[in-house]
Amino acid sequence: MTVVAIPIIGQFWIYLVSNVESLLCSIFVLYYLLFDQNLRQRLHNHVVIVILIINFVTEVTDIPWIIYQYRYGVVLLFTPFFCHTWKCIDSTTYSTTARLVAWASVERHILIFHTNWITTKKRKILLHYLPIIAIVTYGVALFTITHFFLSCVRPLNPNSLYCGFYSCIYNSGAYSMFEFITGGITNGFIIATFSAALLARIIRKKLRINQEVNWRKQRKMTIQLISITLLFYIFYLPAALLARIIRKKLRINQEVNWRKQRKMTIQLISITLLFYIFYLPSVIASILESFGILGVHAETLAAYGSFFSYYINFLLAAVCAGTLPHLKIKIKNTIRFWTLHRLTTPTVPMINSIEHNQTGRNCHSMRIDNLSRQPARRFNK
Repeated sequence: MTVVAIPIIGQFWIYLVSNVESLLCSIFVLYYLLFDQNLRQRLHNHVVIVILIINFVTEVTDIPWIIYQYRYGVVLLFTPFFCHTWKCIDSTTYSTTARLVAWASVERHILIFHTNWITTKKRKILLHYLPIIAIVTYGVALFTITHFFLSCVRPLNPNSLYCGFYSCIYNSGAYSMFEFITGGITNGFIIATFSAALLARIIRKKLRINQEVNWRKQRKMTIQLISITLLFYIFYLPAALLARIIRKKLRINQEVNWRKQRKMTIQLISITLLFYIFYLPSVIASILESFGILGVHAETLAAYGSFFSYYINFLLAAVCAGTLPHLKIKIKNTIRFWTLHRLTTPTVPMINSIEHNQTGRNCHSMRIDNLSRQPARRFNK
């Protein structure tokens, strides 16, 4: 199986630095969203909060375990339970995040153009809270069953990611096709179609009524969704282009990483011109691979796609942070406060102490002069 040409130590530092920065950003954004009452109560932030929490779980479990494997060449704990848990977390967080982004693409239309659908508490539960709960519950239940209860006995490899484990249910062509369609094509189609439709509807509405106030209210939700969608397009595409083509070849290899076979393929349906230009080599390689040409190079592109796909996790919090209201103003005020505090705090006491010392010295010298003069006056008397 083709591997990334980046040295292992290079992969280690790339993931380590990226994950630490992303983890700090995730904590900041989650704190900002959860402890600000106005932001916490806004419906369009709820799915973003859930996505960030799932992403945070990935950053404190899945990615650190991958970093450990890159650093030491072996998995953190070579036990069946740990290997199954690791793979289960990876599959659950990846699949659930994709489904939540797809639902967010649909929900934005409701929140912007059909607010009367969620005017009552019952409608909010049915159209807002229930889909999010159902998506998370489905992902956790599905992969818990497939990775713990439907897994067969197969040798594990301590030198491979996830111990080389994948559930035996994927040997079934029917289930593989089911997950490929429901987990990849459907999510991708929804994300691409509804995100493009949302942007088109917003622009058309703005041009029609020319109402800047409404656009400013809706702009944050639109930019937030489009930014997250672009992350999926950019970092999930290479493996998605090649997953279906090399699936049969990967099945033969017992130490296959099922992640390469589950990448979202919907980017092939509705993407921008920049997207096609940026990934044109991958598209050409996938077409050539379908005709039996450049098989090794296609696998190389798939390997790099799998490696860099984790940048969706690394950049997700930063994208969400960029859409937070008044964030730039608060950051500037914080930086300005600490800058002024740093400049003024140490200097004022120093000046005061110098003046105090100089005053003390003058008073002390005056006392000495007076004392020295007093005996002279007495002698003269």
